[in-house]
Amino acid sequence: MRSVEPLTPIPKTHHPSLGATLFNHLGALKYRDYRLFWFSAFISNVGSWIQVVAQGWLVLQLSNSPFWLGVVGFAGGLPALFFSLLGGILADRFDRRTLLVTTQAVQMAMALLLGWLTATGGVTILGVAVLAFSSGLAMALSGPAYQTMARDLAGDEFTSAIALNSTQFNLARVLGPSLAAILLATLGAADCFYINGVSYLAVIGTLFLLRLPRQPLPSGMSFRCSLLEAFRYVRETPAVQYLLLIVAVSSMFAMPYLNFLPIFAQDILKAGPTGLGWMTGAVGVGAVVGSLVIADQGERLGKGRILFIGSLGLALSLTGFALSTNFFLSLGLLMGMGASIVGQVTIVNTLLQSMVPDQLRGRVLSMFSLAFMGVLPLGNLLSGFVAEYIGVALTLALGAGLVGIYALTAFGRHPEMLKY
Repeated sequence: MRSVEPLTPIPKTHHPSLGATLFNHLGALKYRDYRLFWFSAFISNVGSWIQVVAQGWLVLQLSNSPFWLGVVGFAGGLPALFFSLLGGILADRFDRRTLLVTTQAVQMAMALLLGWLTATGGVTILGVAVLAFSSGLAMALSGPAYQTMARDLAGDEFTSAIALNSTQFNLARVLGPSLAAILLATLGAADCFYINGVSYLAVIGTLFLLRLPRQPLPSGMSFRCSLLEAFRYVRETPAVQYLLLIVAVSSMFAMPYLNFLPIFAQDILKAGPTGLGWMTGAVGVGAVVGSLVIADQGERLGKGRILFIGSLGLALSLTGFALSTNFFLSLGLLMGMGASIVGQVTIVNTLLQSMVPDQLRGRVLSMFSLAFMGVLPLGNLLSGFVAEYIGVALTLALGAGLVGIYALTAFGRHPEMLKY
């Protein structure tokens, strides 16, 4: 890949435009390539959230079972458990643009195929699970390369870039489910999947326009040695171990709430598909607010304190949501969950990217993906099984309690983390 000139921010003038003022205030958005990537990812994520809502509703209509919701969630997240580390090696050894274009094209194909099967009446729960697995595999292989783009495109503003990535993801979480509720009621699930498929073109097209910096040359060591090198670094760096573990605990015991939102919408809150869209969107509203605060005030507030508040806030808000039977109270608690999740995940990602050497960044971030997304299918499967016996509300409340206990115990044993 040819070398490029360093990225330069929007030049300041005596009379800056409103847009320039906003971009400069929000850090990484002052870089042209980061803006392009941010907006294209936003479009694609809107499509992805449309599919998340439509797919959950489709599975519920086909099975009327929380167990099968957990199984499909397990299938979609399973590749992250087994292939995230391989994705980290690929991100450190191969051209990241080519890797991302290929995996985005695969996810586009899976969404369009699911739309066609649904439209023709050939869709089954097994088929949904297989396509979810295939799409999840492409996502697992591309995840570390995607995460490194924040630093590749934003330079020293990567803390802002990571927070703003959360902002666009969660803005899409607000808009996507709201659109899904309308589309499900007017067009049906098949068109939701078609729309998601087309949305991948935004990222694919943008990737060809980006001026990416030259990657460090690969070391020439084998895949096995590359992976062992990364594990050795994590083993010798206790702070990195701790950051990875706190994400893994939350993913295992708290994040499965997303699979159960259709149950809450249909059976507990009596809100229907429209309510499901509002509930998923409420998480996004909270996350957007949280990520904007971190992008603007993260350094002043302190990363360690944000991480502690996010971890404990997730436990408390999830407990409240699990026990609530009031729709509007549930929306408020879901907003709190969104802010807590983005606070935890953004800070962990930021601290890892600031600690880890460039030549190991892709592999260590793949361990972050493993902790965040790879553990999730195990949590989905476990929570789906437990919910069959004790109900979804008590299952989520128990999971929230475990997250809270771990957060209090961990920060009690490692109070120095509050100083980060």
